[in-house]
Amino acid sequence: MEGHPRDPFHRVDARPGSQRVRVEFNGMVLAESTSPVLVYETMLPVRTYLARSDVDFALLEPSERTSLCPYKGRASYWSVRGADPRGRNIAWSYEQTLPDAGHLKDLIAFYNERAEIRSEDATSPEQAPARNTVA
Repeated sequence: MEGHPRDPFHRVDARPGSQRVRVEFNGMVLAESTSPVLVYETMLPVRTYLARSDVDFALLEPSERTSLCPYKGRASYWSVRGADPRGRNIAWSYEQTLPDAGHLKDLIAFYNERAEIRSEDATSPEQAPARNTVA
């Protein structure tokens, strides 16, 4: 078995956000978006997913790392070019999603523990309608 078995009580909910989001690492702007997708997952921090067109890939390079989530699918990772260890594998994307997570396909998320993710709140995420649920 690759990954871990699915927990029937685990939830993954994605909601569109209307706030402007800016992702920075050591003063470099890695991404800016006005249409983030906020992902709420059981026992994990809220993650902000962005469209590829909102990410500056000139500052990132693909990593050899991959992982498998039993709820979302296989993830590929990116590192900040020439960065210290904190910048390695700082972002990920589900290029091969599971059927219930198709809405996350090709969106990019950054670890908010290592990158600075700033948002200007226009509508709080709690007020946004549910976009999709992965059970």
